[in-house]
Amino acid sequence: MSDELLDVRITIQGRVHGVGYRWFALESANRLGVTGWATNHTDGSVVVEARGRAESIDAFVVALRDGPPHARVTEIRTSPRFSTEPMPDHFTILR
Repeated sequence: MSDELLDVRITIQGRVHGVGYRWFALESANRLGVTGWATNHTDGSVVVEARGRAESIDAFVVALRDGPPHARVTEIRTSPRFSTEPMPDHFTILR
């Protein structure tokens, strides 16, 4: 198991606003030891930036693909995070 941390940007599309999706991301991140943030985007997607061990990030992406019960994820894109903004030391929801 590697201790190397990965930084990723994840964009989730579908029915992800108004269904508790960001709170689901927060709970999943906390359970998996992932830090970062989630926010609603004006185009109807949810954007997540996350940091964690590769295994944790992989499990987090799987959880985000499933989403909470009333969500319907139609697309999920993961890419490296290139932001120079510091990553929070816990997972948070941005407004």
